[in-house]
Amino acid sequence: MRLLKYLLAALLALASPASAAGWLPLSEPSAIPISNACTTSSGTTITFTTQGVGGANPNRITVVTINWDDSTNAGTAQLTAMSVGGISMTRAVSALSGVQNSNSEIWYAANPSGTTANIVATFATAVNGVTIDVYSLVGYVTDPVASNTGTTSVSQGYNNKQLALAAASRQVNVSTSLSNMTNDFSSACGANLWGVHASQRLSGNSQTLTSTISPTSNTPLIALAIWSTSPAPSCAEATAFLARTSGLTVAYTNGYQSLICGLVADGIWAKFDILYIFATKDTATAQLNLVSSSFPAVPTGSPLPAFVADRGYTGTSGPEAYISTGFVASSASSPQFVQNSAHISQWQLNNLVNPNGKFAAGMTIGASQQTGLHARFSDNNAYFYANSTGDTSFGSTNSAGHFLANRSGASALQGYINGTQVVTSANASGTVPNIEAIFIGQNVSGAIQGSAYQVAMGSLGSSLSSTDEANFYGRLRTWMSARGIP
Repeated sequence: MRLLKYLLAALLALASPASAAGWLPLSEPSAIPISNACTTSSGTTITFTTQGVGGANPNRITVVTINWDDSTNAGTAQLTAMSVGGISMTRAVSALSGVQNSNSEIWYAANPSGTTANIVATFATAVNGVTIDVYSLVGYVTDPVASNTGTTSVSQGYNNKQLALAAASRQVNVSTSLSNMTNDFSSACGANLWGVHASQRLSGNSQTLTSTISPTSNTPLIALAIWSTSPAPSCAEATAFLARTSGLTVAYTNGYQSLICGLVADGIWAKFDILYIFATKDTATAQLNLVSSSFPAVPTGSPLPAFVADRGYTGTSGPEAYISTGFVASSASSPQFVQNSAHISQWQLNNLVNPNGKFAAGMTIGASQQTGLHARFSDNNAYFYANSTGDTSFGSTNSAGHFLANRSGASALQGYINGTQVVTSANASGTVPNIEAIFIGQNVSGAIQGSAYQVAMGSLGSSLSSTDEANFYGRLRTWMSARGIP
């Protein structure tokens, strides 16, 4: 009998999985909305006292979905910090970045102890309408693996055994709901806020969740985050890149793994010479070329381009401040960027007319050797060049977003904005410019001209198909949303 007990104990020990990276796998993960609240008190510090947070568990994550509004519409409010039981929380996603009149956001923290806690939200200026829902997650990885934002609707890819949580709002006191999700709490909260809080367990691999707010009027905002029961996938390419970084949090690490391994799975990774993610933790990480230790980004100028964490670099025009790459396609060893197969892309965060007709990014030697982007020229057109001998334009009054010029053949050029092809032309290719490529400006026969864009990423490489570009934009969109970039 005693031997049987020992054998049973040994089998149970072998069956108990070990914790890793803050994750203790459980046979039945749970995700439960525990408590919700609304307050119309006005102030910069809003405290929800003694909120239920669920049963204590060493692997419990507390997630707070929050919608807030400043009915004065001063445009100065911003949620700057949250805590649960004195534990600082991390923002998973925010529908809008910067100061606003209202917003929808999701915050989270590992919170193993206690069954109730004060939840404190701190704002830059006073708000007077806030709704929250408090979720207890057990058996999930601490950091979300994906996030996204939308106005009237939001879509996000997912895999099996994942969980979606959403916060949504409208600036009106009219009943509101989210489709394709369980609406756990939906309530008016003051004259100018209706907050919705929703969840959805997800099953099946390579699926897409699309949720639409109803009604779609009165400044709708949606923030969505996805948690997984297993860590973000890894691959050799992500491991190689992460080995060149230091001090990254789990959220950044998971984000890079999802981005890089996703691009590998999409068949895009090998098509890059350069891929910079400027919207990241710090300058050391922002300057790394994700695909290679060659061609690091070098902020150049006096003063240097200004860096803001999770936003990127802002250049200047006179004095010139820009990003040097060291990449000269005509002399690089086995470049992906060649005469009849090439692309250049850049993600800008600000909307402005290109100063003095300068490229947002690129290189040019005369009219027959041009590669670059006019995200918004003075005639309110976007111009796309990839080893071009002439102009290819599309009407555009907004330079914010992801712009990509693509050369797919000797007489085939395409322009993309935010993953969608907006223009194509039979523009003939010219030879590859034999000068250095730069971002946040242009290199004109060796004369550098900076521009005043704030840029979150940049890339150079071979031609991308329309499917490639849609996938590329989708991967970037997930990264930007996790950084709070709309």
